[in-house]
Amino acid sequence: MNGALRRAVGVAATAGCLAVGVVATADAGSTSGPAADLAAARHQWVGAQLLSGGAEQAVPLIPVVADLEQAIAAGAHRTTYTRAINRIVKFGELPDAMMTPAQSKQFTADITAISSFLGFKKSPWTTGCVSHGADARAAAQAWSEEPRGTNKGILKSHLRAAAADLTRGLRIDAGDRSCYPAAIEDLDNLQTATAAEIAATPNAYRGSFKDPGAVQVAWADILWLDDWFSFTGHDAGVLTSSS
Repeated sequence: MNGALRRAVGVAATAGCLAVGVVATADAGSTSGPAADLAAARHQWVGAQLLSGGAEQAVPLIPVVADLEQAIAAGAHRTTYTRAINRIVKFGELPDAMMTPAQSKQFTADITAISSFLGFKKSPWTTGCVSHGADARAAAQAWSEEPRGTNKGILKSHLRAAAADLTRGLRIDAGDRSCYPAAIEDLDNLQTATAAEIAATPNAYRGSFKDPGAVQVAWADILWLDDWFSFTGHDAGVLTSSS
């Protein structure tokens, strides 16, 4: 979890029902435990709309599931959170195109239910998820200087620089529907990835993303960041070639 994001989280759980309020603002503090993991999942869910409707639409759901599973490990209500995880997994299994009327109805219902579980009064998937502004462009420049291939490790100094740029960017792109927190958390997570994990990312997809491991999460982080930073006009496609 990035220490530059302060998450004020209020959680009230009752039998089969969870109400959550989360606000992300720039700060030097840090939090840990189920509340922080829930906040991270919330941020990643906002960012997941970026790839909705494409062949890789399920990819950004991997960090959402990983964060909720981490919350369970840290003491969150297992039954409630497992129910949410199962719904997210089923949502990710819906086709990316040519849905039947029943599937389209399920798609909308799942977005509403998952958003509600994460504390949104209405779906955050209506605002877009585009990187913009000078801070985002500076972060994209740092990201573009990562190796093209996955067998050369990862340059953590560039990840830190990009995260710092985006943290400054929160001043102009704040609010609970900003995609900046998702990007910061992806950059933060990749700083903990080992060279072996990065090298394994081209073969990360296992046909399912329930119980994702570190390699799958790193793979999802890389694909999402490549796509998100492409909106700034910088070259995407780093850390994706197996050579």
